[in-house]
Amino acid sequence: MPATQSKPALSPAEKKEKKERDRQLFLVKIHCMINMAVSMMNFTSRGEFLKEVLGGDYSQVAWYLSTWTSVTAAIEFCLNPTLGKLSDAYGRKPFMVIAPYAAIILKTWVLMAPSVFSLTVERIVCDGLRTMSGTTMGSAAITDLVPKDQIGKAMSGLWSYMGLAIIGAPLLASRLSTRGTYQVAILVALGQLVADQFYLKETLKKDEMKPFPGIANPFEVFRMWTSGPLLAATSTLTSLQFMMDPKVLADFWIILQLDALQWSRETSQMFTGFVGLGLVFGRKFTSWGLDKYGTHGFTTLTHMISLVESLIIGLFPSSFTMGLAGLLGFGSGQKMNGVKQMITKVALNPKVTTRNFGKGELSGLLANLRAMMVAIAPNIYMFFYNYGLRSGRNGGAFLGLAVITVLAELMHRQIIG
Repeated sequence: MPATQSKPALSPAEKKEKKERDRQLFLVKIHCMINMAVSMMNFTSRGEFLKEVLGGDYSQVAWYLSTWTSVTAAIEFCLNPTLGKLSDAYGRKPFMVIAPYAAIILKTWVLMAPSVFSLTVERIVCDGLRTMSGTTMGSAAITDLVPKDQIGKAMSGLWSYMGLAIIGAPLLASRLSTRGTYQVAILVALGQLVADQFYLKETLKKDEMKPFPGIANPFEVFRMWTSGPLLAATSTLTSLQFMMDPKVLADFWIILQLDALQWSRETSQMFTGFVGLGLVFGRKFTSWGLDKYGTHGFTTLTHMISLVESLIIGLFPSSFTMGLAGLLGFGSGQKMNGVKQMITKVALNPKVTTRNFGKGELSGLLANLRAMMVAIAPNIYMFFYNYGLRSGRNGGAFLGLAVITVLAELMHRQIIG
């Protein structure tokens, strides 16, 4: 048998470079984790503030929450392409440090003067920056730091860290008053500001920075459908998966829990922490699934899990099925990792695309695509939610999710066929 070839030993300079790269990858994950924690501290308490302001009307709460989600997504849609190109020109870090400044100022405003207006501004700006300064810039930084064939696992690692925030922040918030959750969020944002300002370094190399071409047309996202048939098909699949984003469905989870199932805020926040646990363990699931089944097999597997999850909560909503759905979410919550790796490899491959995408530009376009679908999806789920209520079902929004999941898998089969 031929001797197994070992990898060549790294030189001292290469070891130093790898150590610094790993350190920066860790700090990017920490940034996104803290960014998520600041947001999750008020995930449920913001709705409680709104409920008090509106006099306890859950139908109005549902309307405001879904409207906020759509408006936030529309703003992200307008800004993401320009943000992506700006980050290709000036780096990722300047846009990552915006989030803690906004959180400190706007959450303080809500504490001092809670109203529909202050809550609206705080929700739209802070949630928008959770994505733009968090996952969008974090994803771009990861593409700077890791090889393209490792992006799926690296993204799973990123979400594993954010899962820690989704576990810890709601559990802490469940022990605090509504106002207390905002006070702690401000303190955490102060910690994020220190970490970003003094420890996080720029991940984009100076020789990879591109001249800023000016404000981008947000509709440039449609170039993902005009830059090659394989990219167009993969972009359609990605669009459908973005409609399944937990961000879109979070408000419907909360309404179902607090209204139909009569859960307390503390129970709802503990459940959110349980969902976050899935992101932590999901890293292992993604690594195992990608190694065993490949990108396409892993994507189909997560679609099947998502379909079962959405059907049981849509058809039989109860505390038991809510817990079962949360457990299934350990697998279904990883569905984007395979497709993220798939679309990155396609978009950055000049052999199958007709456009030379920058890494930050691609990250911005994907964030823009996500924003566009997140703006559209709540209206679709609201239709299914209202239809379900007229039919005596509280989980109608999740039957809509089942429909989207089936469409996503059908599109996926077109790509691999």
